[in-house]
Amino acid sequence: MTLISNNKKLFVYKKSKVKLKPRNPRWVWFSCIQRIVNLLTSITCLFIYCLIIIVVICIHALPEFFESIPQKSVPVIQEYRPNYLQNPIPKNCYGSLCGINFNSTKTTNLNKNDKNQTTIIVITPTNKRLERLPDLTRVAQTLMHIKNLHWIVIEDGNEMVDAVNRLLNRTKIPYAYFFSSKQPNLPTKGWTQRNDALDYLRKYYRNFDGKAIVYFADDDNTYDIRLFNTFIKNVKQVGVWPVEAWDSIQPEVLKNLVSSMKNRLFQVINRNGIVGGAVVEGPIVKDGKVVNWQAVYKPNRTFAIDMAGFAVNLNLIFSTNATFGYPCIQEAPEDCFLSQLGIKVENLEPFGYKNNFKDVLVWHTKTAKSNVVNNNNGSFVMETEK
Repeated sequence: MTLISNNKKLFVYKKSKVKLKPRNPRWVWFSCIQRIVNLLTSITCLFIYCLIIIVVICIHALPEFFESIPQKSVPVIQEYRPNYLQNPIPKNCYGSLCGINFNSTKTTNLNKNDKNQTTIIVITPTNKRLERLPDLTRVAQTLMHIKNLHWIVIEDGNEMVDAVNRLLNRTKIPYAYFFSSKQPNLPTKGWTQRNDALDYLRKYYRNFDGKAIVYFADDDNTYDIRLFNTFIKNVKQVGVWPVEAWDSIQPEVLKNLVSSMKNRLFQVINRNGIVGGAVVEGPIVKDGKVVNWQAVYKPNRTFAIDMAGFAVNLNLIFSTNATFGYPCIQEAPEDCFLSQLGIKVENLEPFGYKNNFKDVLVWHTKTAKSNVVNNNNGSFVMETEK
């Protein structure tokens, strides 16, 4: 018994003796498990909170980190801004337009003081092969004679070729050179590269000041200077002309055509008269209008014309989304592309039909493949097949 004095009063408390019963073992285990679960829950919540914080930090920090890493796959871009190209030069790799090289060499080939002159934009897909450099040299030495010309060359592959880039530099022609890998499900020859060139025009030529005409020129064809100075520079919207297409037609097809389709065979004429029975594909003109097509391959097409037989105004490229895309696979690419421009056949501008000598100014030519015995080039620059 304990006595406690408070305000002169005595309080007596009796200590009660309580006997503690032994705990149930099951309850002890349950309590321990519950404490462990609570501890694990707390640790898990803490881990999740930390993880969220780390993710937030990474979201803000990673872009700066990747920007600080040098992009080894993208070469240094030289600044190139002719008077008609006011857009900023691309600093990064956009889509498949990668590894762009520019030539900024000043040349009399580009008349910067005459805005009234037509600029020709030539689009040329190219691919690595033994005959490529001589073929491209022949095309380049024709284009070197043309004023106000910009050349877009697209390498079919995963990298640019130094020999091609040096060749383009030597021409002193303002050019853009980049590589572009083939898109899935598209034909291999030139389709993807032409599409990327069109994409390039739509991105970087929007502020074009003046008249420009776009022409698709393969790297193995042969072109007369008059094609550019007389035909292409005078195109208003879409111009068309004949193309000598002997090489584009299979020999077995020609064998049957010569006997059964003589009315579709033109004679190529020059100063010396008739020099051969080459097949010419192009427009049939009456009263200055295209009324039909002289064609061997699918002559009933709306635009039965060869890729080298037309040129279009740059504004039509801007105002439409015309491409050589998937819908064109089942059709001829030329017909499919021109149909997307919204142009009618009667609105086409034919060239070359008024001349007394109806010269063909563009030919499908093909350099004979060489039978290379060995690859010993004596350290000289040459290309081989992929």
